[in-house]
Amino acid sequence: ISLNEERKNTFSRWLKNLWKGNFSFKDMMPLAPKDYSEENKFIQLNYRPIYNKDKKIENVICIATDKTQERILEKRTKVEKEKIQMILKILKDPIGFQNILDTAYTSMNFFETELKKEIQEIDLTYIFRKIHTLKALFASFSIPSIPSKMNAFESFLSRVQEKNLPLTRKLVNDLDLKIKDIFTSIDSFTKKNRLLIEQSNVKGNLGKKAISTEDIIDFVHMIESNLTISNPIYKNFVEEFILENISSNFIKMKERLELSAKSKNKSLNFTVETTNIRVRQDQYYAFFEMLPNLFNFLINYDLEFSNEREILGKSKISNIKINFDKKGEEKLIICIQSDGKGIDEDKIHEYFKEELYSDKVTKEPSPETLLRVFKSDYLHKILGKDISQEILGIHNFIEEIEKLNGSIQIQSKPQERLIFTIELPLLDILSV
Repeated sequence: ISLNEERKNTFSRWLKNLWKGNFSFKDMMPLAPKDYSEENKFIQLNYRPIYNKDKKIENVICIATDKTQERILEKRTKVEKEKIQMILKILKDPIGFQNILDTAYTSMNFFETELKKEIQEIDLTYIFRKIHTLKALFASFSIPSIPSKMNAFESFLSRVQEKNLPLTRKLVNDLDLKIKDIFTSIDSFTKKNRLLIEQSNVKGNLGKKAISTEDIIDFVHMIESNLTISNPIYKNFVEEFILENISSNFIKMKERLELSAKSKNKSLNFTVETTNIRVRQDQYYAFFEMLPNLFNFLINYDLEFSNEREILGKSKISNIKINFDKKGEEKLIICIQSDGKGIDEDKIHEYFKEELYSDKVTKEPSPETLLRVFKSDYLHKILGKDISQEILGIHNFIEEIEKLNGSIQIQSKPQERLIFTIELPLLDILSV
C-alpha cells in the first residue's frame, strides 16, 4: 500500500493492536487507513478479518478498489452544488451580496494604505481581522475559491506572528502580493459572473431582498454552462425554483369563488383535481389574469339557486370541477366543467342558422357553434341576462387563449352541464 511515512506508522500501530486482540475488529475498523492516492488514482481500502478456530484474528484481507472515476464525479458534483448554492444565495439576498463586494473593495484600499506606512506603524493584527471577516462573508454566500485564498493568507500571517519574525520591507511586499492575489480572485469572480453581479446591483438599488422566477430564468443559462440539462442538479434546480404545479393557481381561487357564489345566495363546491403537471406559471400569467372572468360568468349566469336545483332534481350545491391532462409533451389540457343550466338551444336558434348550431348526431349545439356564440355580440341576448361585464370578460378570456396559440372548445347540454376544454401549448421553461 502506497502510504506516506506518517500513515505507514499509523497503519503499523493499527496492525499491532489488531493482533493483540484487545479490541474487536469492528471497534478497530474506524482507525484503519481508508484510502490512498497513487499516480493520480484514488484507491479505497476495505478490510475483511479471517478468524482461526479459537475465534482470534489470523489474517486480514485488504481489498483495494480503484475509485478514481467516482472521486472525480463526486468532486464535480460538489463543485456544481456549490455553484448553484452560490447563485441561489446571491439571488435571495442581493443587497447583502452587494454589501460584501463594497466591503471587499473598501478593504483593499485600506490594505494598500496600511502597507505603505512605516514598518513600525503597520498593524498586522488589524489586517488579519479584516481578512478573517471577509473570508466569513464570502463563505456565507458559498463562494469557496475566495475564502480558500484568504485562509492561506491567514495561515501565512499566523506563522509570521507565531515565529515572531521581524517585519521587514521584503515581508511587507510579500504580504502585499498575497493580498493582491486575493483581490485578483475577486476581480476574476466578478468578471466571470458579470450577469449575476449586474442583476444583484439592480435588485439592490430597488431595495428588494427576494428575486422572482422571471429573474431566476436569466441565470439558468449560466448554470447550463457548467451543467447539462439532463444533470440531476440542474433538474432539481428547475423543479424547485422555476416550475409549479398547474393546479396551484386554481386552488388559490377556491375559497374566493365559493364565497362569491355564497354572496349571491348560491352554493358552490369548487373542486380541483390533483395532478403532477408542472409549468412555469409566469408564462401563463395573462391566462390566469383573465381566468376569473370565466368563473364570474359561471357563477352569475350558469349556477342555479338551491331551490331551482331541487326542482330540477339536482343536489342543492352546484359544482365546478377542474381537471388537467397533457397531449404528448406539447399541449396542456385544462377542463372546466359546471353542472349548471348550460345554454338554451332555442335561444341559439333565434340568432344562428340551424346548420350552424345543431350537431347532426346528438342534436346538441356543436362546439364550433358554441364558440361562435361566446365570441359574438349576441351572447347576452341568448343568455337572456344583462351581464355585459361578464360577457366582455369572456371575450377577453378567449382572445388571451388564442394569443397563446391555444384553443377552447365549448360543450353544453341544457340543465345539465357546460364544459370548457382549453388547450394551451406547453412552453419551453427557458423561453421569455
